Amino acid sequence: MGTRRKTAPTRTFMEMRAPQIAALAKRTDVALIFVTQTAQAGPHLPVGSRYYLATEIGRRIVERLAAAGHEAVVGAVLPYGHSVYNACFPGVIHLTPATLAAVITEVGFSLAQQGFRRLVILSNAGGNPPSVKFALHELSRHEGIQTWFLDIQRARQQAIKGLMAGAYPQHDSHAGEWETSCLLAIAPGLVDMAQAECWFWDEDDERHRLGLEGLSFHERQLALGAKDDRGWIGPGGTVGDATQASAAKGRKILDNYARLFADHIRKWVFEAPAPGKRPPRRSRRK
Repeated sequence: MGTRRKTAPTRTFMEMRAPQIAALAKRTDVALIFVTQTAQAGPHLPVGSRYYLATEIGRRIVERLAAAGHEAVVGAVLPYGHSVYNACFPGVIHLTPATLAAVITEVGFSLAQQGFRRLVILSNAGGNPPSVKFALHELSRHEGIQTWFLDIQRARQQAIKGLMAGAYPQHDSHAGEWETSCLLAIAPGLVDMAQAECWFWDEDDERHRLGLEGLSFHERQLALGAKDDRGWIGPGGTVGDATQASAAKGRKILDNYARLFADHIRKWVFEAPAPGKRPPRRSRRK
């Protein structure tokens, strides 16, 4: 009876040796770039929570793609984003939007020069998208480079659906149940559940009931001229019920994120179906 072949662990760019990267670039041209943040995440989570989350989601995406016969690499996980709204709390290291856009662009060009010319950029913090979009357009101006943008924040409701125990899962957005659960699954030694909080905004607060469709939490702040997070999140820096978190829940949420993004990347990056044909025009009756 033959021995069972062990699957090699999924590696990020930072964990690979130069010859391995050169060999991989001959097999695939797809790299993922995550833009995260270093900022407060409540009194119970490390300030690098979004970095750890993105790294783990990236690993799981690459594993799922490999299982479907497609190779990709986690090309970069940037630890700093634009987090000026969190700067009213200790623990923030952030970049200006222009600097962040330049960093993303340079990282993208570095990967492209090595053969990774299809770049999927994923953001994991509310202040990042403007810089990501600027970088995406700068990169895609160059012939041979293709870019895609996916916002992890926008997929949260799909990833947590049916898993949350807190009173207002639709509002659990920062250092709450979902994020704490994921950190318990990834790095439980960095979580202090004795400090976990529960805080939700007042449902009657007009700031969260604007008559404008599709605004994210950060977009609502911008629409109302807010300068930082004071008054928008709990005194300890939480929006959600972190006391309901569990590692088991976190593993399911991470799997859901990975499935959502891997399915999208498989279809729209690797397989890239042709645009649908327009239906034939009906002839007008005279």
